[in-house]
Amino acid sequence: MIEHFENPGGALKAVRGLLDTGGILAFSTPSSRGISRRKSLRSFLDKSPEDHWTVWNPRRCAGLLRRYGFRLEKLVITGHHPERFPLIGRLKCLYPLGMILSRLFGLGDTFEAYGVKTEDSHG
Repeated sequence: MIEHFENPGGALKAVRGLLDTGGILAFSTPSSRGISRRKSLRSFLDKSPEDHWTVWNPRRCAGLLRRYGFRLEKLVITGHHPERFPLIGRLKCLYPLGMILSRLFGLGDTFEAYGVKTEDSHG
């Protein structure tokens, strides 16, 4: 979701303005730490949809959310795009094992972030 905004900071400010203190912001976005990106940055970017303006790094997510008035409550590394891994596509029995290893080592292609709006300081 957040990767579809040309100005994600503006989107985060707008969402913050809609929420009461303690309100929850949740989104899923491609990960710059995932195995697809690590395998080949060029391929990762070439296969990304044209309407993806940003690629987020889960390690930097807490700081980015804090800048816009949210506290990162939870971050979950999620799945892969099987079409990016032809071997796994042909050997579907490997996919569950791949998912377990991916989650264990934080290599998923996407992640979910859950932020809580902090107390208003600027109004």
